[in-house]
Amino acid sequence: MKKLFLALTLFTGFTSTAQTDGGLFMDLEIGSRFGGITTESTVMQTGLAIEGGIGYMFNNKFGVRGGLTFANFNAVNVNNEAVSDRAGTIQATLQGVLSISQLANFGTEKFDLNFHAGFGFGSIFNPDFKEEYVEANGDFEDPMFKGNDDVVNVVFGLTPRFPINDKLAITLDVSHFLLLKQDHYVDRRYSNTLLENGTQGFTTTTVGISVNL
Repeated sequence: MKKLFLALTLFTGFTSTAQTDGGLFMDLEIGSRFGGITTESTVMQTGLAIEGGIGYMFNNKFGVRGGLTFANFNAVNVNNEAVSDRAGTIQATLQGVLSISQLANFGTEKFDLNFHAGFGFGSIFNPDFKEEYVEANGDFEDPMFKGNDDVVNVVFGLTPRFPINDKLAITLDVSHFLLLKQDHYVDRRYSNTLLENGTQGFTTTTVGISVNL
């Protein structure tokens, strides 16, 4: 009987969904990327998005998070669908985290809603373009990452959280990245012309897990 009581006590403690008051956390999510500016000769397909980060909640309402986001772009030629242009981007960000549900008092032990926003630095790379350019013209002379389109980003989004216990939570996230100083279209293999409007962007929708450390 005592062993059964002990086992039930341990199980209840493990499955408890009580929210923590703060602390260190890590998260990892995977999903889709939408958007990305291309020339009129191609159309953009939905791509892969992977996000990960580490952060610290000062309490159950406010925190900070540093993250990395990878997304790929596949632009298909409108005249020949067998030919495609593949590119990708890595965006590093530093963001503030705000628990809307805790501030508005509608959060529960099984649901929480966070708003996050911040800024950072990123780079858009196109391997096929770089290879063809180097073969024809030699090495790049641009600063930062050679042959890439380096940008400053502003990001904001919403993250619903569904705690499993006091350590783990299932997370959904919708984030939008504004890319400041984007100089080129994503499909640089087809056109390396400069953009008239240097502020573009893309959106990610991902699902994953968050771990309180």
